Amino acid sequence: MLINRRSVRRTIASSPLRKAELLAIERFRKGRRTGAGAQFGEFLIAPMIPDRVKRQLLSEPFYEFPWGFMTESHLGAEGIRWDFHVQWAWKLNLPMCWAKFDQAHSELAVWELHKLRDSRSQNAVTINTVDARPNYSAMSLNSSPPSDVATARAWIAERYLPVIWPLVRDLAFELFADVMAKTEGKAANNSAFGPMQSKQVFL
Repeated sequence: MLINRRSVRRTIASSPLRKAELLAIERFRKGRRTGAGAQFGEFLIAPMIPDRVKRQLLSEPFYEFPWGFMTESHLGAEGIRWDFHVQWAWKLNLPMCWAKFDQAHSELAVWELHKLRDSRSQNAVTINTVDARPNYSAMSLNSSPPSDVATARAWIAERYLPVIWPLVRDLAFELFADVMAKTEGKAANNSAFGPMQSKQVFL
């Protein structure tokens, strides 16, 4: 699927939600946790989320965004993990969305590792995407080895969240919507009552 990235950037940059998102990114960069809010309240009642995941997330630092929320897990020798919980994904069909977020990353060519320098030790820090399924998030990043969390958080806030993530999130939704449209089309063709009216999904 080809997308006009400049057009997507212009659209999301000019929206009121985008401005709210930029404020949330700045809070994240500074490590100002928001705590579990309304978005997490909705996540708690999602039927497909296991109780073990809900209990685990209650102990994690929260950062709320207009699109959902992020949690930050300090995993000792395994580094630091950030889980991106996207509202439309857990409300619609999270298992199907996992594949679409993977596909979006591949199509936008953002699987590559990112090397940083720890501000204290000057050791190399690697940030890469990891499997989101264990924590039932839409997407996950991991920073390893354990290092200055501010260094990794700054890169995510300055490069990933404002530039890469909106494109990944929007493309994943397009890919998901395409699948749903094809599914509805097949159902309409197989219906004894003829074609059904298509439904619109709003973010």
